[in-house]
Amino acid sequence: ATAFSDVQLLPFWNAEQESAEHSKAILEFRVNRCPEFQRCACAKRGGKGKDEQCYDYHFESQRRRCPVDMTTGQLLYWDSACQAWSSGM
Repeated sequence: ATAFSDVQLLPFWNAEQESAEHSKAILEFRVNRCPEFQRCACAKRGGKGKDEQCYDYHFESQRRRCPVDMTTGQLLYWDSACQAWSSGM
């Protein structure tokens, strides 16, 4: 199986089945660079021992890809492999 055929097995995103809050978390959390942090002024950044409240990433190690191709609506990756999935499917 190729990476392309593996992607074809992934389902499509159905926004109607998710709450707006969940959709935002799934599609946008840590996907974009924080413009305020770039200016050294992110007020939402947590300090040592504090929870971070900023939705955007500050460091490359925090960055994640959006799991949905916004053009086609198809999932690009799955967080963990499905127990029933095999490359021979």
